[in-house]
Amino acid sequence: MKAKTVYLMLLGIFFIYGCGKGGFSKDVAQIGISPPDQTINIPEAIVGVGQSRDYIIHINNVGTRDLDITGIEHKYSGCNDDKSDALTMDVENGTTYPVTLVQSGSGLGKEDLKLVIHYKRPDQSCDGRHMDIVIHNTSAKDSLRDFNIHVNVQKAVPLIGAIPSTVDFGQKAPGEQGNVDLSIKNVGAGKLLLSKVSYRADSPGFSFRVKLPNQEEQVFSVPVDNSATLEIDPPVALWDYEVLPFKMVYKALSADPAKGQMSFFTNDKNFQTADGFLVPIQANVGGPCLKATPANVDFGAVTKGNVGVEVVKLTGCGDQDVSITSIALGKDTSKDFAVDLSGLDNEPSKAHPLVIHPQMTQKLVVKYTPLTVDKDKNGGIVPDLGSIMIDNSSPLNPMKLGLRGVGVDASAPIADFDMEATICDPPNCNPLPGELKNCVTKIVKTGDTVPPQTSIQMHDLSNDPTLGGGIAHW
Repeated sequence: MKAKTVYLMLLGIFFIYGCGKGGFSKDVAQIGISPPDQTINIPEAIVGVGQSRDYIIHINNVGTRDLDITGIEHKYSGCNDDKSDALTMDVENGTTYPVTLVQSGSGLGKEDLKLVIHYKRPDQSCDGRHMDIVIHNTSAKDSLRDFNIHVNVQKAVPLIGAIPSTVDFGQKAPGEQGNVDLSIKNVGAGKLLLSKVSYRADSPGFSFRVKLPNQEEQVFSVPVDNSATLEIDPPVALWDYEVLPFKMVYKALSADPAKGQMSFFTNDKNFQTADGFLVPIQANVGGPCLKATPANVDFGAVTKGNVGVEVVKLTGCGDQDVSITSIALGKDTSKDFAVDLSGLDNEPSKAHPLVIHPQMTQKLVVKYTPLTVDKDKNGGIVPDLGSIMIDNSSPLNPMKLGLRGVGVDASAPIADFDMEATICDPPNCNPLPGELKNCVTKIVKTGDTVPPQTSIQMHDLSNDPTLGGGIAHW
């Protein structure tokens, strides 16, 4: 009985093929496209505003006899404010219909027809931009003779984010001031509109500075208990991944915990509540805390080819352990900087974090090896810049340390005595009054390298009335 069943099945299979029911004995023409998707979704923010990208579709004959393309139609639907079509289409140059496509690999004629879809991003974001394409052809199947392709532009969705997510000044003694850079960022795509910021605290000492477009930098004190509001009219527009920096400041009046919050109101649909998008601000609050000393590493002047070495102390400043999972150079850091993790207890990773206990310290070695001396068009020396990003479990995550160094051709002078140095960026030996805003005054200690193009002013503090005062030599 078992053998008879197998025999009948074999007969059935032979019968189907022999009668042509499977469609293999008849030559047919059939359209196909490459890539094969008949629905194409283009993210609106795949390029910047005003920029373009092309998408190429190859129309093929996937059948066994010649296929004629008798015409191609397209229709674009846009938005009311469009100044031009976001989507346009071209067929291969010199195309006249009908176009005959032969079976791929036959070598007897044209095998494909190229269709190019041009996308140019408009300056306004909207939903509903699309193009419908119909390819008329002689496929054997009726359902394929009007072959449809749909091209959709997916509206960009702006999303608000904050770096860091919590502004934590760590532990501050009375009279000590802390500074944290807060970046409000469009972490999505499209235009994020920031229209209002409200802020309050439960303790005095918090303030912030912000420079809005076409305005001077403004300073705002964060009031205690009652909220204050900064209305932004017109709203600040942040396009894809753009940021608006806020310089947060806390000056401790006591060692007691201090907390507050910043509320940001935008067109992000996820934060349309009365509270908006909240960013907590705090100081002297328990939990994991990470402190870097120094917070920014300045190597000064280093002779080309030599190595400058600085040590950053990473200290647990809270009452709980802080875990570090990554220490790496920032994205736009000069290649002349490097970090040496060999002095740490272990190289941090997500699987094996570096744990720093409260009031304990780990030493991170940072190196600067200038291979060239960078100069601007006027011959002024341009410093190398960068950053170190430290992913950790404290509220100040990621922690960012600034890096700066100046490569010079020859050894820079070494100070024989303490002095004040005016250091300008870009370097400027004789800054005018209006240029002093680009300069800072730095105390150069005995034995320090004097940065190139430093303006040194000599001040006699000896009160010696004789000619030349108490300056013996310099």
